[in-house]
Amino acid sequence: MEHMGHLSTLPRFDPATTAQQSSIVSYFPPVPFDTTIKPVLINESRNVVGSGHNVGLRTWEAALRLAYYLHLHPDVIGARNILELGAGTGMLSIFCASNLNAKHVMATDGLGHVVQGMQDNIELNVDAGLFPESTTSSVPLARDLDWRASEEALDSTLKIVAGLTAYDVVLGADITYAPDMLHPLIKMLDTLENRFPGIRIIISATTRNPETLALFETTCEELGFEIEDLDQKGIPAYQAQRGFFHEIALPIRIMGITRKTTK
Repeated sequence: MEHMGHLSTLPRFDPATTAQQSSIVSYFPPVPFDTTIKPVLINESRNVVGSGHNVGLRTWEAALRLAYYLHLHPDVIGARNILELGAGTGMLSIFCASNLNAKHVMATDGLGHVVQGMQDNIELNVDAGLFPESTTSSVPLARDLDWRASEEALDSTLKIVAGLTAYDVVLGADITYAPDMLHPLIKMLDTLENRFPGIRIIISATTRNPETLALFETTCEELGFEIEDLDQKGIPAYQAQRGFFHEIALPIRIMGITRKTTK
């Protein structure tokens, strides 16, 4: 009671300020409870509301859903070169590089402070021993990549890694929320497909605004891409989740994006 009385005398912070406060969150994969496995550690603001420059300050449900999907389909990532767009906190990229044994991971975002936070999270997991000590090749790289950048700027970013000839998979989670960025995003996918023909593109999107997602589909169609909803069989309902816990009150689509074939 004395402690409660003391707490009641402390000044109350503005809710907006409280939401910005960060803490380290441990993300455990959905494995049996008796399995010894290290979590992905992310320093983030879990209560922040996504808008403007805040969107990269927390790990969103679509990223956790995609991580669950990839956990069930590790062959998508294993021994492959991965590029993530709009990586935010970097949780998904770190998971691919560590638990899913990607050959190389490039985590990108268009906001400088988000890229710095992503780099800090990578170093946090290096210090925690998440990556094999025998090699640094699996540690993700964090780079700034604006989807509206020139092709020369894109080439400069993607050619940073010596000896890397091609990317195999492009990932994106919760990157379709801003209508004004959909055309630049799909143009970026078009450029990547031209650079690396046949590259596999997987986008996870929370359906907050059906009109925005419909615009994404329409823009894909206009720029020569088609969308296939990937089978999420095996990802349990919210109450049955054993890791990567995330709300599913709003539908989350996991989509494969491919170039249309001409007959």
